[in-house]
Order: sequence, then C-alpha cells, then structure tokens
Amino acid sequence: MVYRAFEEDEGIDYLLHHPDWDHAEHLAQDEGHFMAWYWSRPGLRYASRDDLRNGVPTPESKAALDALSDLRADYRNAVLAAFLACEDPKTRQDLSLWISLESSAYPDALQDDHQRAKGLIIADPEHYRLMLQRSGRS
Repeated sequence: MVYRAFEEDEGIDYLLHHPDWDHAEHLAQDEGHFMAWYWSRPGLRYASRDDLRNGVPTPESKAALDALSDLRADYRNAVLAAFLACEDPKTRQDLSLWISLESSAYPDALQDDHQRAKGLIIADPEHYRLMLQRSGRS
C-alpha cells in the first residue's frame, strides 16, 4: 500500500510486489477513502441473534476471515506507514483507527515506527479520541 500525499493527487495505491519481480503490479487505488480493509474483508455471519450478541460467528464465515490473516497483518503494517507519511490531520485520524497500540501487533522491523505513531496518538488524545476509545484507552 502506498500513500500518495501530493497536493493535487491524494490517495492510496494498492500494489503487489515480490523481491524477485522487476516492478510492482498495480492492483487498485483509492481516491480519498482510507477505510479499505473494512470494506474489502468478508463479513462475519451469525446463525442467531444470541450468536451475534455473544460474538460467535458461523464457522464458515470465521474461516473466510481467518484465511486473510496474512493480509490483515500486511494491511496493518501499510496503514502504519501511511499514517506516518501523512500530513493531513483528518486522513491521519482515519488511518489511526486501524493502528494497534499494542507493539506485539507489529514485526520487529516496525517497532520504531510503531512507537512514533503511538506517541503521536497519545500526545493528542482529543484528536484521536475515537481511536483511543476503540482501543480501551480513553
């Protein structure tokens, strides 16, 4: 995921790359919408209202979501990079909703970036109020 922050061209490009390839393959792009993971993942389904209340999805829908666990980690890492590269406060606020404050969610190579992002978020609790509420830190 590459965040474009040019004055006349903001958005996110989704690329697929491999170290053995000469160049990345462009898969898609988002212009001004930064909640892509939420909309691209399979929805969880529940067999009953009680299952919904108790957070127990059907085995099939849980398996479909679990199959994307590697992508979920890649997306979280890309969002962290986009958050740190972004200068727009509103976009940064949207991106923050997908950042975990738990360092264990990120690989060793991204620990410094995670600490920097976490510091920015915690230093401005009013701006990142929603993110902090969702993470149980408000």
